[in-house]
Amino acid sequence: MLVAERILTRQLGRAEYLPTLAATVAGSNTEALGYAWDIGNDGSVDHAGNPVTPAFPAGFHTVRLTVTNGVGETAVRV
Repeated sequence: MLVAERILTRQLGRAEYLPTLAATVAGSNTEALGYAWDIGNDGSVDHAGNPVTPAFPAGFHTVRLTVTNGVGETAVRV
């Protein structure tokens, strides 16, 4: 079983919002992990890797994180 959690580090006081998004992963198979970040939860991968620093305009945004390991297990967090 693979479990993923998101961590958000905020940078305030800018016209453009530049958070750092990072994931923590737990489980028995945490080798060879792939990270896919879908900003806006529209089905397209906008960033890969861990951590990432995407640019956001002002407002609320849904972020979907998909983590896959080397044995094909997947964990998703929205």
